[in-house]
Amino acid sequence: MRRDAEAFIPRQDLIAELENEVVSPRGCPGILLYGRRRLGKSTLLRNLEGFLPDKVLPMIVSMQNPEAFTSEADLIETLAREIGKGWSPAEKLAPRPKDLRTLFQFLDACEAGLEREDRRLLLAVDEFEAIDRTIGEGQMTEDLLAALRESIQSHRRICWLFAGSHDLHELPDVRWTSYFVSVRTAEMHSFTLEETRLLLTDPLKHSPRAEARTAAGRAKFGGTFWGEVGIDTIHEQAGGWPHLVQAIAATVVDLCNLCGRATADPGLIDEALSKTVVSSGSVLAELMLYRSVEFPETWDYLARFRARDEQPPPEDDVLRRRLKRYLLVTETPSGHWRLRVPLMQRWLRERA
Repeated sequence: MRRDAEAFIPRQDLIAELENEVVSPRGCPGILLYGRRRLGKSTLLRNLEGFLPDKVLPMIVSMQNPEAFTSEADLIETLAREIGKGWSPAEKLAPRPKDLRTLFQFLDACEAGLEREDRRLLLAVDEFEAIDRTIGEGQMTEDLLAALRESIQSHRRICWLFAGSHDLHELPDVRWTSYFVSVRTAEMHSFTLEETRLLLTDPLKHSPRAEARTAAGRAKFGGTFWGEVGIDTIHEQAGGWPHLVQAIAATVVDLCNLCGRATADPGLIDEALSKTVVSSGSVLAELMLYRSVEFPETWDYLARFRARDEQPPPEDDVLRRRLKRYLLVTETPSGHWRLRVPLMQRWLRERA
């Protein structure tokens, strides 16, 4: 999402963590931004400008862009082009990179220029797991990771950030940890209640466009629109999952418009939950069935929530850690587990 026209909630704690790494006098050891899908990693990366110090230049390369993942040479050219878009002096640097050797020379020249201007470059590679896949398919080589490791160690003004939904040790084709042993992990979590409340009452608060902020201020989405407990209910049912919060809220608004209602009461919100289970079924399935082909025991455990609200945690330590890491379960006071996101249980019972 673009915060000049769409709702954007800055994750202040996470932004502060990134800033601390990027501006460190020692240089940044590289960052892995980890988080489940639909938690807002890409949205955060695309909206960092204005939240980091002016001397930090954030740039992003998505590995879902065919210009980046088709070959190693294409990725190298894409990196150089995106750096030039965000920092114009890079467009005049020579040699223009076309392979790993000239890429490193280009980054050396960037480092010198950034040093002269007292600037830092935050170079984010989104959906970085695609690199692992393309190496496995032979379209790229492990030499790329060796070059990135050397850049992390040598270029103190360039901070590499890798964003994705996998930890380094989870990737099947390359031992990433052997290359990026010092990379720091920053983890993206779900919304807090305060962040959900801001999204539903003042979604364009951080838009750089004054007219957008003014238009949002005229909208009738203050606390009264959602009723006394509407925001709390939406947050709880979505487990704070940003995509699900927005999906439920959008459905509530649609229903109010359809029925000519000025406020959302509990009955209407419950109807919106049932409709969201259908409209966002593919997202809920992706989140619940994540890696279930590789680990069928994960789905075997989750599927039992069709018939019960709670169950004992699994005996297997690996399965226990996996379910927690995927943000799918939470512990009850009795020591049993329940699904962390009630909307997922509704999907499980009504649609799966």
